Parts: sequence; C-alpha cells; structure tokens
Amino acid sequence: MLGWSLEEVLAATAGQSTSLSFSGEHTFENISTDSRQIAPGCLFVPLVGAQHDGHDHVASALKQGAASALWSRSGESPAGVIRVQDTLQALQDLGAYHLHQRVKARVVAITGSTGKTTTKDLVASLLSTAFKIHKTPGNYNNDVGVPLTLLQLEKDTQVAVMELGMRGLEQIRRLALLLRPEMGLITNVGVSHIELLGSRDKIAQAKGELIESLDPMAVAVLPADSDFYAYLKGLHQGSVTSFSGDPNSQAMVKPLQRKQRGLEGWQLEFEAGHLWDFPLPGEHHVEDLAAAWAVAKHFGVEPERAGQALRQVRLSHLRMERQMLNNGLCLLNDAYNAAPDSMRSALKVLGYAPGRKLAVLGDMLELGAYEEQAHEELGRWVAEMGVDLLLAVGRRSQTMARSAKQAGLGPVLWAPDTDAAAAMLTPQLSHGDTLLLKASRGVGLDRLVPELEKWQDDA
Repeated sequence: MLGWSLEEVLAATAGQSTSLSFSGEHTFENISTDSRQIAPGCLFVPLVGAQHDGHDHVASALKQGAASALWSRSGESPAGVIRVQDTLQALQDLGAYHLHQRVKARVVAITGSTGKTTTKDLVASLLSTAFKIHKTPGNYNNDVGVPLTLLQLEKDTQVAVMELGMRGLEQIRRLALLLRPEMGLITNVGVSHIELLGSRDKIAQAKGELIESLDPMAVAVLPADSDFYAYLKGLHQGSVTSFSGDPNSQAMVKPLQRKQRGLEGWQLEFEAGHLWDFPLPGEHHVEDLAAAWAVAKHFGVEPERAGQALRQVRLSHLRMERQMLNNGLCLLNDAYNAAPDSMRSALKVLGYAPGRKLAVLGDMLELGAYEEQAHEELGRWVAEMGVDLLLAVGRRSQTMARSAKQAGLGPVLWAPDTDAAAAMLTPQLSHGDTLLLKASRGVGLDRLVPELEKWQDDA
C-alpha cells in the first residue's frame, strides 16, 4: 500500500487535525480498520457497527504504534486524531481519492443476483493479458470491502475489476458513485435477497442503481435475454452492450457456435476463426464468459490472447471447483452460495457426469415468502435431472426432500445440519461417484470435504 501524507488524508476526508502537523513525522504507512492488526505508523479507521464501535479501540491502537486515527464520535476527542463527520464515509473517501487521484486506474464494476464473482474472475483473467489489473478479493464487495480493495491498488494498476454486492436499496448507488466506472455490468436479475427487497422488481431496481449512476460516456453491459433488459437499458443515456451465452440470441456479444464437452467444459467461437477451449462446464458459465468478453472487447483484448488465458482460468474458492479425489470420487464443490437459478445450473452440470450422480444440497437463504415454493421447485428439478441420490441438508430443505420424493426420486435423505449429513453420506458412496455440494454459505457444506477425502471404498 502506498504511504499517505497528512495533507492527503485531510484532502480526501475533509477532516480536521486536532494536533498534528504536516511534518514527515505524520505520514502514514498504511490504513487499517482492524485494531487487532495495527502496524507502526498506520492510520486507524474506527468503524461503527451494530455490535461494536471502533472508537473504543482508538486509545489501544495509538499505544500499539498507530500514527493517528480518524474520529467521528461526538464530544471531546483524544489528542492526535483527525475529526471527520463519519468514519465509514471517510474510509470510502480515502478509497476513492486513492483510485482517482493517486492511481488513476480505469474501473469495471460488476453486480448481479448470481454469477458476479465468476464474471469478475473471467473479466480479470481476460484483461490481465493486456493490463495490470486488480480485482475484488473474496467477498470484499460491500461498503467496507470496496474501499479497502481500492486502498490496495498499486501505483501501476491500470484496471480495477470491482464486484458490488448489496443488502438493500441505495447501497450499489453509493459504491458506483465512489468508483465512477468506465463499464457497469449486470450479470442477471434473479431472486437472491428477495427476503430483503420483497420482489424481483425491487431487486432489478437495486441492481439498476449501477446503470443509473454511470457517466453518459460509460458503457452499460446487460443480459440480453433477461426480462428486465428493456428496463435496465432505459436507465442509461450512453452506450449499451448486450450479451448472451445463447448463439440464437439477439445479443451483440454471443457465441457464434459452441460445442459441449461435459465436465471438461466447452469449445467456443465468439470471434470468427478463433476457437476457445473453455474449461468451465455449464451453460451459465458460457453466459458469464459472454459478459466478460463484452468487457474485454471494449478494452481491445485480442481474441487469440483471450483464448490462451481461458485455458488457464481459475475461479474463486468454492465456485464449481472440480476435484478428483484419490479415493475415486469426483467432487463438484460449489458450496459458496446458492439461489434457485444457480442451483438449477449446478444440477445441469452434475448431469454431465458419468457414473452415479449424488446431489448434496442445502438450504437457500434470504428468500423470504418465496422460500417454501423455491425449495419445493428445487426438489422437483432434482428428480427431473437424473440424480441418483439426494441428500438435503437444513431445516428449509425438508421441503426439498419431500418434493423430490413426491416426484419419484429415490433414495432421498435429509439431515438437519452439515455434521449430521457427514455421517449419513459416507455409507452411500461408491468409487466413481460424482458429488455436487451446493447451499447458501451459512449451511457450511464445504465442511464435508475432509470427510469425503478420508472415505475409502471397502468393496
């Protein structure tokens, strides 16, 4: 992280120093929001949450060697801090200042109900063939994670590929205005977070804040086959690029042809005469790639270099990771998160597998009034897709298990939690099985992996 002068901090945050000078003594080596990880010479930013107030740790941070701290609590402030109106807003202002005034990187902002992390990874992979890029790490896609990501940008970063999440209206707008992206991409509008927002219309409104916030000279990248395409397109006064994974779509960016290779992925032709070997199975990944290629084309990435990058592409952890275990099991570990659309896509990928197909599926969270219907529909989908065994995990998934049984699937098992699921699953395994693990993150299905790795076929 580049060091900061006091002058820069005050300019970025409109802060007021209580007793600091502009001498070299008061430069900051880095910026930290974690009082447990204070490095000498840092600027500590105390954040206020529902269960904690970082101001309580300012004195300790200064004793540990922090050069100063931001402060927005009312009343008298300690000597040596920098007073600001709001510490979270100041953190965001610092991130924006670093991006726009010090690094001056171009920005691609990505949001959507599903597929945004995979699309981010694909955009980063394609752009890295021609640019120095930095992408959102892990789940740093919220009002704290985005500015922390920006503060990690190196001086020579050319493109920042930023993922934007949300848990309500106006959150994406705030992040988009902070980023001022050159391209704003929406992967899709599904039912993730419908518990919080109440309807897909509201979800589209929340995602659409990214498009509304774009400069007229920026480019909106939108899913051509979405039922919200016309609505989203109408939010932007500038250029719009549409994408689709379907060769028959009317989208501007789509595969000219595609050849499915089961779990090995696809052979794709997005540009005439350029065949790409794409190792990610599932039609939803072709859709994600179409979105990523729409971005890469705008940045002038050459098709030949894109094809080379795609052969080496790696997704973020727990996103459809295919692992061949030493005991003969094939694991499709997609346990990071789940929604109805992504569940169905993952089941289609499982359908490509040879041998027995085992689906270990857990609760889908944040679905609100749609919860029971969604789990009931999922049970029917599992039965329709040729799965040999379903192990449903979690309270909500009882509905899924019951629906699958009613649709004629057998055997169907149910476990109240992941720990119980481990004991139920291993007796069902056979050499050559393919297992899909998928649920919302809170279920923790990835904890099954060590048990699966220890399993041995006694036959």
